[in-house]
Amino acid sequence: MENQNDKSGAVALTALRLLREQLNQARSASNPAFGARLIDSWSRGYVFGLCEALLEAAGVQDDFEATELLATVHLELFGPENGAMLLEQSFREEVEQEFGRGRVRGAADARAFLGDQSSPAALAAYLRAGKD
Repeated sequence: MENQNDKSGAVALTALRLLREQLNQARSASNPAFGARLIDSWSRGYVFGLCEALLEAAGVQDDFEATELLATVHLELFGPENGAMLLEQSFREEVEQEFGRGRVRGAADARAFLGDQSSPAALAAYLRAGKD
């Protein structure tokens, strides 16, 4: 039987792969707003929503495990200094509208991926154009 740590580790790897694919698609020298958009409320909400939906699908319901997964993803995506700060900021902004919109979209992309293995693309589109 698979334990919670194995499940959350697999979820972290999946989340990071899906997010990095989108970052690679959106990153370009001709997109000067990329860095600012990546750390704004909508994008951080997207990361939360994607991770939460993947955790839910894996049956991980422990709050501590969920927080550890979110920390791992933030630290890997944003680096040790920025990742911790952005995670704290995300926890404070959970009730804000823009964060919520990103969160809903991230969860929808994760569920679509789990349903038919379609590649999530909303974050990449947002980072390129600034719209969801």
